[in-house]
Amino acid sequence: MYCNKCGKEITGNVSFCTHCGEKINAVQHETKKDYVSVCTKCGRAVEGNMKYCTHCGGEIEKRETNTVTEKNYVSTSTVAPVLNNAAKNFVGLIGVALMGILALVYLVTAIKGFEGNLDAFDWTSDSFKTFGIILHWGICVISVAECVNCVVRVMTSGVKGKHLIQTSISMLVTTILIWIGTMIWNDFGSDDLSIIMYRIVGTYEQLISTSFVLLVIALICGVLCAKAEQD
Repeated sequence: MYCNKCGKEITGNVSFCTHCGEKINAVQHETKKDYVSVCTKCGRAVEGNMKYCTHCGGEIEKRETNTVTEKNYVSTSTVAPVLNNAAKNFVGLIGVALMGILALVYLVTAIKGFEGNLDAFDWTSDSFKTFGIILHWGICVISVAECVNCVVRVMTSGVKGKHLIQTSISMLVTTILIWIGTMIWNDFGSDDLSIIMYRIVGTYEQLISTSFVLLVIALICGVLCAKAEQD
């Protein structure tokens, strides 16, 4: 067996080249001795058993040459990256699945809460009613779009830690804003705005704990995937 880097022969079952320290790859090479007839004067390779070159008249001699042939070996140096890549994809798919679940939860919550919110919005002016409807569906659309975008990017370009990290952080910000809204909605001076905020916050407040848990797990999955990609 011969080293791919320095070309020197390696003896024994070793993981690193004893001459240059190169790690042994899955595909190593072995050489077999062969001979070629070469003109000592012009250096041309000739065929047959001629004693003199037909081009320059120089004397022909046989020289040893190395014919490199590939031989496949299975080594732990390639098994490990395959296992790491499989583990990374598995962890990444867990994070993506959580994003899909969260998108579905937001959509179902928005649909279920809309009718009750719309009845409450009728007690406000037309402009505030329009604002309430936009805010109600805006939170839903933004949240669902973020999660679906993450799923689509993974499906088209493969599992990437940065996709999960970016989406998780973005959704955590949305979750924190909703949590803040639960504490300050009553401080709005306008009665119409207070009604709007009370209904909107009440609709999505039930998702705070669920979202936080799912997003933290998805974020951890993203960080693990990113670390595996660097390794």
